[in-house]
Amino acid sequence: MDYTKLITIEHPDYTYMASQWQKFRDVMEGGPAFIEKYLVQFSSRETAPEFAERKAISYCAAYVKSNLFKIKNAMFQRFSDIKRSGGSASYQNAVTGLNFGVNGAGLSMNTFVAKYLVEELLVMKRVGVYVDKDPLHDSTTLADTKGSSPYLYPYSTEYIKSWSVNEKNELTAVLLVDAVDDIELDSGLIMGIKEQYRYLRLLPDGAGVSAVLLDAKGVLLEETVLEIPRIPFVFFELSQSLLQDVADYQVALTNLGSSDMSYSLKANFPFYTEQFNAITTMPHIKDGSDAAEDTAGTAAGAKENVDKQIKVGVTKGRRYDKGLERPGFINPSPEPLAISMEKQRKLEKDIEVLMGINLAVVGTGQDVLSPEAGLSFVAMVLEAGENEIAKIWNLYNGSKKKSAIVEYPDRFYLISDEDRRKEADDLSDLLPKMPSKTFQREATKRIADLVMGSKMSSESKDKILQELDSAEVIVIDPKVITEDMENGLLGAELASTARGYPDGQVEEAGKDRAKRAAAVALAQSKANQAGVADLEAPGARGVGDLSADPTKEAEGEKELAQDRSQNIEGSGKKVRGGAN
Repeated sequence: MDYTKLITIEHPDYTYMASQWQKFRDVMEGGPAFIEKYLVQFSSRETAPEFAERKAISYCAAYVKSNLFKIKNAMFQRFSDIKRSGGSASYQNAVTGLNFGVNGAGLSMNTFVAKYLVEELLVMKRVGVYVDKDPLHDSTTLADTKGSSPYLYPYSTEYIKSWSVNEKNELTAVLLVDAVDDIELDSGLIMGIKEQYRYLRLLPDGAGVSAVLLDAKGVLLEETVLEIPRIPFVFFELSQSLLQDVADYQVALTNLGSSDMSYSLKANFPFYTEQFNAITTMPHIKDGSDAAEDTAGTAAGAKENVDKQIKVGVTKGRRYDKGLERPGFINPSPEPLAISMEKQRKLEKDIEVLMGINLAVVGTGQDVLSPEAGLSFVAMVLEAGENEIAKIWNLYNGSKKKSAIVEYPDRFYLISDEDRRKEADDLSDLLPKMPSKTFQREATKRIADLVMGSKMSSESKDKILQELDSAEVIVIDPKVITEDMENGLLGAELASTARGYPDGQVEEAGKDRAKRAAAVALAQSKANQAGVADLEAPGARGVGDLSADPTKEAEGEKELAQDRSQNIEGSGKKVRGGAN
């Protein structure tokens, strides 16, 4: 095989996307390099020195990076809920960071994914992971291999030059670029980075994988055969980058912000204006001669130039000719700056909206899904890739056990905890006002998801949803239930069930109420002489447990006591004080 020709091969997708990849990298890198590359000189109205001055005060409008960090953080919040069960002991130790971790440098799998995969996947749409293991030599003993474990290293999309798959979508060949340290032999110090090429090809009839290592010129450095039935490389890929159509917004924002900074600094000073009469300022009229003496370069000329300078300020006055406007200062109009700043705010909002749309369509190519659904799809891609890594890990170890199973959470949230609580409170306030039972049930499910969705297992979530579907009463606000019971709209049995109390509590509560009422009635009877206490209205006598409505009974007895027809001493109403 001609390896010098092999290293020049590029996948069509690689060739098409290469220029966009560089812009995506520049946007995420930001800083002075971004300004140097993307700040545009206004050639028709700006000199090179003026452009250099403006560049020195310009900043990178890194709103794309800001929005991407929100998306990344939304995923990282759920990483603690990722489950990796089964597999070999070496895998389970490595994913938790033991025995040099998954990358041979002590990283847990969560940290490896967060550090090397998530941002690459979101920004570049593709990232790869190579699963490697130190080769065994003839002198290697079983004791030597006991602690040996596979390890991972990532490949960004620019270093995956070409690949091919079969009809089963299995990788059959891949050409990778390795960036390795260029070490000065005498000192052992790194003096740069050099490229090497790694070409892997699946051999026929399950004979293993051919692994060829080439230098930057295509010269063969090493050739080995990996005794595993598949290429140990895993793709993680989305349908598009989240920076698609968004990167150019940051370029525009940076140039607008630079122009505004320059305008703000240069136009921030008022300037003096004064009308003048051209006739009275003509030299031959002022001097009384047809031609003024040429005094340039003389002491007299210097004095004349100084005399023409105008001294202005709060303690300086100026006289002006009759009929002319008073001299004054003019401030530049802030309107162009205000319009530009408003446009910048619009672009900032557009960046957020477009990134949300791109996130929603990464899985399906349709804009009918929410950004949260897009996050769930990204998690599915990571989950599928991790399961492939676990399979390759198992192949390297020759384990007869089933490979590990990786499960990512199925729900992610872009809003903050505070925003989730606010939405849950708003829905809770709305529940009693909606007549639709279906709405109430679905809104309650949403409340449960907002409050506990990111903090509970899928089993607990399914159980909660089942309980909500079978609940007879949806609105269980104690205040609402109490009011409905007082108004005769709800029985005690259903109210107890709605509040979640065990069966039989209504009967127990009735017994306790009867005992309490009897005790109060006994105390009342001892405190009052026979014939004085009227127990026909027990609520008015303090025995509330025997009354259906103690308040109404008390009000009724008061009216009866004040009734004129019941007053044998006169016709006046019996009240306190002097009023009748």
